[in-house]
Amino acid sequence: MRKRKIHRNPLENILRFLISSFCIFQLVACANFNAPFRQLDPNATACQLYQTGAGSPVFQEAQHRHPGAFESGVVGAAAGCYQERHTIALAESEQTISFQLNFLEFSENGSLREPKQWRAIQDALSDFPGPKYVVVFVHGWRHDASIDDSNVRAFRTMVALSARYLHEREFLFGQNARVFGIYVGWSGNAWRWHWTDELTVPTLFTFKSRKANSEFIADKVAAKLLDIDALLHDDKISPDLNRLLISGHSFGGNLLITGLTPVYIDALTKSKQSEPIRGVGDLTVLFNPASDFSNWEILQKKENEIANFQPFVSNDNAYFSPRQKPILMSLTATCDWGIPNSVHPRPGEKDGVFDCDWATGWAFPAAQRILLRTQFGQDHAIGHVRAFVARNNSIESQPYGTTHELELNHPAAVTSYSLVASSPSKVLCPIADGWLRQAENTSKAPYERQWDTNVAGPPGAQLQIRHGTYRELFRGRQSDGCKGESGTCNDKFYPALGPAHDPFWNVASHESAIPDHDTIFTHPVWCMVNQMVLDDVVKQK
Repeated sequence: MRKRKIHRNPLENILRFLISSFCIFQLVACANFNAPFRQLDPNATACQLYQTGAGSPVFQEAQHRHPGAFESGVVGAAAGCYQERHTIALAESEQTISFQLNFLEFSENGSLREPKQWRAIQDALSDFPGPKYVVVFVHGWRHDASIDDSNVRAFRTMVALSARYLHEREFLFGQNARVFGIYVGWSGNAWRWHWTDELTVPTLFTFKSRKANSEFIADKVAAKLLDIDALLHDDKISPDLNRLLISGHSFGGNLLITGLTPVYIDALTKSKQSEPIRGVGDLTVLFNPASDFSNWEILQKKENEIANFQPFVSNDNAYFSPRQKPILMSLTATCDWGIPNSVHPRPGEKDGVFDCDWATGWAFPAAQRILLRTQFGQDHAIGHVRAFVARNNSIESQPYGTTHELELNHPAAVTSYSLVASSPSKVLCPIADGWLRQAENTSKAPYERQWDTNVAGPPGAQLQIRHGTYRELFRGRQSDGCKGESGTCNDKFYPALGPAHDPFWNVASHESAIPDHDTIFTHPVWCMVNQMVLDDVVKQK
């Protein structure tokens, strides 16, 4: 019997082809959640050739001429080493600075992908005879520890800058102090193509699984961070000079606050009035954290309970020690505040459309609502909630939210690896002596709690961080918001939410300092963070 020939519509054939191709691409690009990307032992030939000096000058020169060059094309097989040592020759001098970068990769279930990576970190920190400044970074969504990942490249530059900042503080920490960078890799990228590590489609469909995984492995990562902290704290050579800075971006920030919140709650519970409290290391920074606001609200509620102060009323409450540094800081590129006009101090308060972190400001709440996480603390990210006092009975006051504001009076210049070797006039990060006393001086009105970093860069560049939310100091006294007024636009000021000497800073950044979701590693902002860790107050026991 003759089979009947089936005739298909050409559009149907095209659709079938596209669907089949998509499925094939999905299978080909599916990430392996268990295999380490950095699996070459430091004793491997390629790693030895690089670490003995043959690779570092080549890398420096390549990054100078081609800032976006991929590491695989510069150092070849050595890109797979899980321990790197770099030496950078400084311009206009015969001096060099050095730093070490290690990788620590976690699998989908939170186990180490390569246990030798952890042993290498332990050995490096235990064997080094001088002061150690450890800088940790946990990447976010659509990234991992793969060779040529853009986050690896950016973090390598930041570790190099930290080495430069430490070099400028040689008389404080000694000539033999060294920076150790630790890049924490996890399964933040569920699909991967060789030409990009940030393909938007179809990674958008992995929001739920990657956010959940960042929370699932959080306690495993936190345990290793606590081990590093203990190793530095128990060091018999230079414990008072050792420093630990922990940072995370996007879902990496969500991972950190999920894993470390129990430590902060415990520290608050055990705190004694007027004595500084410690977190994990010296400072943890969340850059544009893609994390539920409720995770921060928990800390603020516990802080209010312990410190016994009322939001907006007794913000000069001196429960915390004047020597208290921030131990946890969230930095978010905030959009224009979305508070109804009915609760503004006066009509027309907004300063105009702000660039911002669209990922946590818009995409995050949209994704959360699609997943039916619609409660206020769930569908807003940490940095996008502004505290306010309601002016009428139609809306409820919001007593929790951002506590500080950050602004740069000149747009940040592009930060590249070659900047590290530049002349001091271009990369200066001066010692910020007295920054903490200036930022937390309770003898002044709350709107005067602010400090400037005086960081070198574009003409007149300096960051200013303020306890409270002003929205406009560097925007000019005669803008629409301040027209006809004298002073500093104080009618726009929302009272400081946290107490004096607050150990938890939820900072709303203007686009001048952090313009969007991914532009977080810039010299001015990184200098400010390093100043908080290295300057002003001796290490707290």
